[in-house]
Amino acid sequence: MDARILLLVAVAVAVAVAAAAVPLASAQLETGFYRTTCPDAEKVVFNVIEKRFKADPGTSALLLRLIFHDCFANGCDASILIDPLSNQSAEKEAGPNMSVRGYDIIDEIKTELEKMCPNVVSCADIVVLSARDGVRLAGGPAYKVPTGRRDSLVSNREDADNLPGPDIAVPKLIAEFADKGFSTEEMIALVAGGHTIGTAKCLFIEVDAAPIDPVYRANITKFCDGKDGERGEVSLDEITPNIVDANYFSLALAKKMPLTVDRLMGLDPTTKPIVQSMADKPADFTPLFAKAMEKLSAMKVITGKDGEIRKSCSEFNNPVKTDDGPSVIRISSLLPGEMEGLSPAVASKEVVGGGKEASIPTNSVPADMELNKVAENQAAAKEATSDAKAAGGLDAGNEAATKKSTKKKKKNRKASTETARKSTGRQSFSMAGAAGDEGTTGGEEIKKEKRSRKAKVSEAAGNEAASNEAAGAGAEAGNAGRSEEAASKVPGGEEAKVRHQPKLRGGQQL
Repeated sequence: MDARILLLVAVAVAVAVAAAAVPLASAQLETGFYRTTCPDAEKVVFNVIEKRFKADPGTSALLLRLIFHDCFANGCDASILIDPLSNQSAEKEAGPNMSVRGYDIIDEIKTELEKMCPNVVSCADIVVLSARDGVRLAGGPAYKVPTGRRDSLVSNREDADNLPGPDIAVPKLIAEFADKGFSTEEMIALVAGGHTIGTAKCLFIEVDAAPIDPVYRANITKFCDGKDGERGEVSLDEITPNIVDANYFSLALAKKMPLTVDRLMGLDPTTKPIVQSMADKPADFTPLFAKAMEKLSAMKVITGKDGEIRKSCSEFNNPVKTDDGPSVIRISSLLPGEMEGLSPAVASKEVVGGGKEASIPTNSVPADMELNKVAENQAAAKEATSDAKAAGGLDAGNEAATKKSTKKKKKNRKASTETARKSTGRQSFSMAGAAGDEGTTGGEEIKKEKRSRKAKVSEAAGNEAASNEAAGAGAEAGNAGRSEEAASKVPGGEEAKVRHQPKLRGGQQL
């Protein structure tokens, strides 16, 4: 009898221990995290993304860039979504984030979810789910995204100021990804997946920073010296600009990509063999990219009772001032062009509250993404972007005239580029190019400053033009060196070195 009693006690203790362990298990990410609290959460996300994708196939590129800038800075915690206050900085103000877009998409999804399931679905989960659906709709792999993330209580500009730039040297890029736990192969897959869709603004294209196909160079130069100038946009993938595929690898090897880092990937002795292997076996790219995206989506997540579930993705539920003292950064100190990455409410010095109302109901499309629907969306993307091959589709027959025009206009474009970078920090090479005028940095203030700096920049541009006449085997090594030097500069301009930038926090300290 005593033995039975002891057995029952042992069982009771085991059950109690197991029950105590449940919160620990639920504190981790899991598939179907909202199955009981908000069963249609992922359906709502997909409905909005599909609607946006049909209206603009470039939506997928925006969402890929958004997730990279959020997760790579300080983990997938939606800290990039926080709007800065008048005296407190936030990640959204960082130089590489000034041209990030897609915030309105996240706000639309959040608004719909708050109507359906108030205070349940985190903004961090919305960001990663949106990127997953955007990749799938653009023809990429369907990868797994477990949910259960919570939103951060801190948004610090400094966390995003050092995102890798478009001219970063490959060894430094490898080191930065390795520091985040990614292998070289995973790094290449992420860059390739992100840079096979979207566009790059002419402002950030340096045709002389790394070896480039001469005909492609002529086309790029002619386009960027055209009517749109530095505001012009060049497709990263000239073949299928809005389809996630393996074209990146052959284009990188052919030196037919606008961003310096992509051309260097096909030249560096560490990355070139991997790029070549992927070009030879493009089917290997899809599973590797899926794995890398799953890994990216789980970086430094906040779970359990930490953090919060924001009511509005752009502000903390209970914002409080820090004791770091007054900040010298004021919203009014930002140039008009710099404000384009922020919400209209912030641009008018108002603290954002509440999300935007969705323009149309989003529950009319089934939750599952059938293959025929994905194929239909891909076909729509190809049709909508048939005219988007800005660089590769240009006529190169007038190359002589292009070179003449290049010499005449290079100094002005160089001056504008240097001025914009000092004003807003360098654009991150990111996970996809930003498309649309909303992402343009600078504006009229930059143009005025550009003219005032013209005398200084002209000499540097002249030296660059002279150096461009030299050719030979040493060019690749020299250009890679210049890329590493550029990457080592402090982003955000000289002013960022001396600014005191307190962290913007929510009501609870981490």
